[in-house]
Amino acid sequence: MKNQLRSLLSRLQRLALQETIPDYFLLREVKVPPNSKVDGVLVADALVRWYRRDNLVRLLQLNLFTADDEEVDPQKARIYSLEKLDINRLLQVSPLTRPTSSTSELHTINGPHQD
Repeated sequence: MKNQLRSLLSRLQRLALQETIPDYFLLREVKVPPNSKVDGVLVADALVRWYRRDNLVRLLQLNLFTADDEEVDPQKARIYSLEKLDINRLLQVSPLTRPTSSTSELHTINGPHQD
């Protein structure tokens, strides 16, 4: 699952950097043809669904173009590529820990419990 997520993000970014995108990415009434590829990227319904989220596409494009916004800066694209993103590390959750304060310390801070 995590490798699929990295693959999806990587493919989304590659598509976001394309100059032209097929109509089925933008028009909901146009169906995705089976086994479709754009610049070598296999297109699936999930990819199209996420690509239609403008804010996500803009985030994936952020700072990857040259100063004149005309073309992708290859050096920036290499540095900020999501292809090597470690999803496992991002999704890692810290283990639960017990509070280190004792009840007497809490009484000192909050005052004794009043009934």
